[in-house]
Amino acid sequence: MTLSWHDKLEIRELVARYDHAIDSGDPEGWAATFTEDGSWNGGVVVSGQAELLAFARGLPANPAFAAFRPSFHFFANVLVEETTPGEARLLCDNLMLQPRAGAGVAALTAAGYDDIVRRVDGRWLFASRRWRPVKPS
Repeated sequence: MTLSWHDKLEIRELVARYDHAIDSGDPEGWAATFTEDGSWNGGVVVSGQAELLAFARGLPANPAFAAFRPSFHFFANVLVEETTPGEARLLCDNLMLQPRAGAGVAALTAAGYDDIVRRVDGRWLFASRRWRPVKPS
């Protein structure tokens, strides 16, 4: 079975829900984009719903992520490829922008994500999400 256009749209919307939740300070919404045993690797690895939720709740006070407050994720170049029925690999690029005084923004990072998404109870969720920063040449 190949992924339908509807599946691919749902997966793109999963990325948007992830971005909106983390950018707006909604730790519950962010954690809800992952499977029960899901993992996030963005320099530190966080696994399972309890750890994901605790991590997201702690972000405002976490000095390692202070430079990213406030910031906004923008994703592009989405590729989705089914690996097994009900599971797919998702690749996308991410640019994080931060508002500056006046009307400007600063680019904080350019990165990619290498993800595994899984269909659980009729919804696509992240089984694993790995952030890959773009290395300067």
